[in-house]
Amino acid sequence: MSYPDRFTRTVTVLATSPSTPDEYGTPTYTETSTDVLGHYRQLSADELGENVELVAFRVYLPTSAQVDAGDRLTLGAISVEVVGQPTELYDARTGLVVGKALRAEVAQ
Repeated sequence: MSYPDRFTRTVTVLATSPSTPDEYGTPTYTETSTDVLGHYRQLSADELGENVELVAFRVYLPTSAQVDAGDRLTLGAISVEVVGQPTELYDARTGLVVGKALRAEVAQ
């Protein structure tokens, strides 16, 4: 079974990109939403303080998914932020790139 065969969960990528400045010269941004099949699992949950918990996820996406640090992902009912740049996943037998792995976090 290869990595893409395990991509059975819908992940929504909310990417933000710079757009044209408004009439006052203030930068504006455009948000685009794309659904892709991927996989995710919870890595950890740490208490940061009273009633605040930091939950970290490992997310696996296909190579075609456009995602960068700071983008937001929707994993089921949870909205998380991508931390750092995605890394490439390689097939051990062929050496080919088969997907991307990234860390995403949310403070609840």
